[in-house]
Amino acid sequence: MYLSNAKWIGRSVFICCALLFLAGCGRGKRGTFERASNAAVDDRVSPSAESSVPTRAEIRGVSLRLGDGVTMSVAYLSGDARPDKQGDPVILDDPKSYHLDIERAESRIPYADLERLVNNHVLAYKNAPIKGVSIEREHDENEEVRLEIKGHMRSMLGLPFEIEGVPEVTPDGRIRLRTKSVQSMNINVGGVLHLFGKEMGDFAKFKAHGIEGEGNDLILDASWLLGSSQSSGRVTGVALAPEGLVLRFGDGPPNDIGKQKENYISYRGGSIRLGRLIMVDADLQIVDADPRDPFDFCPHELGHQIGAGYVKVQHGGGLKIFTPDYGKIEDRADLRPDR
Repeated sequence: MYLSNAKWIGRSVFICCALLFLAGCGRGKRGTFERASNAAVDDRVSPSAESSVPTRAEIRGVSLRLGDGVTMSVAYLSGDARPDKQGDPVILDDPKSYHLDIERAESRIPYADLERLVNNHVLAYKNAPIKGVSIEREHDENEEVRLEIKGHMRSMLGLPFEIEGVPEVTPDGRIRLRTKSVQSMNINVGGVLHLFGKEMGDFAKFKAHGIEGEGNDLILDASWLLGSSQSSGRVTGVALAPEGLVLRFGDGPPNDIGKQKENYISYRGGSIRLGRLIMVDADLQIVDADPRDPFDFCPHELGHQIGAGYVKVQHGGGLKIFTPDYGKIEDRADLRPDR
């Protein structure tokens, strides 16, 4: 189970998240990578020469598998990846090695997947005060759309609770769940701090995991929704769409949204390392071999996924890796075009 290891996920990327999305590459076509690296890297150039320059990360039309039963759709994402240690490249195999500053993005996660993310990641730490969380979208006639969160207190013999609220964006770019009602055993209680505080003694236990209480409301750090504490960005929009929770970062989509012919993940500029491959002034693009639907991408199985595809060396030494959707790997023995 990918998300059972909460420590790894807590350190990894909308996302999600997450979000350079290249953890675990080590068993692709080794010869292909070695040949490509010879074309793309001059051994006389030290990676540290470009390490002070951020690596530009771009995503278009990707359906990202964060783990068992958790998939996040990323319509677009743009941001800068910076190594945590001065002089190092951005190590795509090691999500702890860099931080992703999200400039703009739009992601969507189904409510059932969000529920699994909360239970298997956000609350998957020792002595978490609540358990068995369920998350649904509620929309009654003549009422605004609400998010309904149910669960049980770990103490007090599993006392059940129910919170209904409307998400909105805070001035500092986080998410406020403006509560409409807080109940336990169908009895209204005095806000989330009253409900949880008596059982935890200190709401800071939640704060350490990106959740704060303010009056009757919950304040959420979007980074845990992206599956990565190594990413940050200013949320500018949140919506309870019928198909899932939608988050938007930045000032809106780039100009090419809806016009691009490919679904892809790309890294340009700075220095990056991927397995044995080191690129200075990086130019790496992972492309959906079938752009008719979103790019089904699984970072935990990257080596297997790109091993089912092929690599093209571009003019100037850049690499373009064409890969099948993860769910279609077994159906496509060889994607290389006919000669």
